[in-house]
Formats: sequence, C-alpha cells, structure tokens
Amino acid sequence: MKEYIAIDLGGTNVRIATINEQFEIKDLHKEATGQNAILSQLVRLIREQGKEGQVQGIGIGIPGVVDKEGKIHYISNIPGLENVGLEKELTDHTGLPVSVINDGSAAALAEARLGAGKGYESVYYVTVSTGIGGGYVYQGKLIPGAAGYAGEIGGTVVSRNQKESFRGLYPGAIEGISAGDALTERGSRLCGRTLAHAGEVFDAARKGEGWAVSLTGQMAQDLAVMLAGISFAVNPDIFVLGGGCMKGADCFYDKMKAYYLEMTPEGLHGTGFARAELEEPGLLGAVIPVL
Repeated sequence: MKEYIAIDLGGTNVRIATINEQFEIKDLHKEATGQNAILSQLVRLIREQGKEGQVQGIGIGIPGVVDKEGKIHYISNIPGLENVGLEKELTDHTGLPVSVINDGSAAALAEARLGAGKGYESVYYVTVSTGIGGGYVYQGKLIPGAAGYAGEIGGTVVSRNQKESFRGLYPGAIEGISAGDALTERGSRLCGRTLAHAGEVFDAARKGEGWAVSLTGQMAQDLAVMLAGISFAVNPDIFVLGGGCMKGADCFYDKMKAYYLEMTPEGLHGTGFARAELEEPGLLGAVIPVL
C-alpha cells in the first residue's frame, strides 16, 4: 500500500506521521522545533520516518502563507523559513514530491473530503483556536487565492470600536478580539486576575460571571459578522468550525448562528453549520495535495 509522510510544523513542536491511501495514521512522532536549522531537521525527520520505496510524497502544513510556487511569505514563530522555497528545497533533498500549505488550509481539505464537509460541493472551514484561520474548498479543491492569503480570515476587521492593535493585527481584527489568546488577555483584564487560557473564560461564563458572559456574547457576534461576510463573498454550502476554542462552543456557538441569521438575507439562511469531526485534520489534509 502506498504511504505518504505528513508533517505538522509549528513554532513549538514539529509532528510527523505516516499516512496510507486509506488515510490511516501511524508512527506519529513529535519533537521540539529547531529554530536555527529547521531545514536540516525536516530532512532528518523525513529520512527517519520513510521506508525506501514505499513513500510516495510529503505533505507539510505550516502556520503561515505559502504562494503557488511553494515559497513561504510569512510564517509565525519560525522566521528562518520566511522567503524560503520549502517545496523545492525538500524535493531536492528527498527526491519526492512535496506540498507545503497553510495548516488551516490543510484542515479545510481534510474536513471537506473526510469529515463534516464530506459530500458538500462548497465548504468553508474555520478554526477558532489560539488564532483564527481557515480555508475554502470548492469541488474538492482548495482555493488559495492569488498570493496564498485566502483563508487568512483572522485579519478580518469586525469592529471599529477597538483602538488598540493585538500582536500587530489591525485594530478590530477578529483574531485580536475573539481568538483564544485574545480572549485570555481580555478576560484577565476584565476579571482582575491572570488567566492561563481561554478555557477559564468559558468556565466563568458557564458559572454566569458577568464579565465572561459579556465576552463570549461579543465573541458570538463577532464570529457571526465574519461568517456573514464570507457568505456574501463565496456563499458556501456549509461552514465547518474546529479548533481548541470549540471546547467552549456551548458558550457561543448557538448565539453565533442566531446572530448570523439576523445579519443575512433569507437566501443565505440555508447555509449549514457543523463542528469539525476529525482528530488530526492538519496531518490528514497536508498529504491530500500529493496523493
């Protein structure tokens, strides 16, 4: 059976696994990302992972923007890879076909083909985690945009009331308001104590603490603004939402859908909403372009 190597490259860890034609994952390994010699690290991991003659291709998902030629224009937390043609570099080192795509786009491909979006012609995947991102899949193909920025929806401005920038984002960008890290920072200011993660915001909302109820209510409305804008632009059959913040979906998900219906005309009310189904969408989706 043909096998492929999938890599999930993050700023903290790099994960690598072997995936076969049936999308079965095996031999999953993780190690710390080497900031200074990342290319050498990837080549070593690929050689250690692959069985000569069996591996047909390599798929890599990264937290950044990749153009049509496989060149990285922006990557968070791994500046040494900016402006690197990673696809060509790894193909030259391994002799195998290599695909490098945004990690949100990889998850979008997997959910559209194998998960909650399976069977739909037009799927928009949104990840709400420490950041916000996603990808648009139409007729089974990822739509990357002219320069690879399609799906970088965390920069979508949803509020004109925010005056401060969050980590370089334009004031009012949804990632700076409603992503996990932003919720944690804003919640800490509102409650007067240091929160460790967004889960504490959701826990407080479940307990009825006013600051947290208000914050998650705003999150629901802001996400709806973003989703309505996407619907007006590409009118997907279904939105699939994933990411770590979906563990707190009971605090915002139904409100978000209600706001969406208020903001859109009847013709868009048939848009589906579903929660992501796959445990490893990033790894699975990374290899789809090289199948």
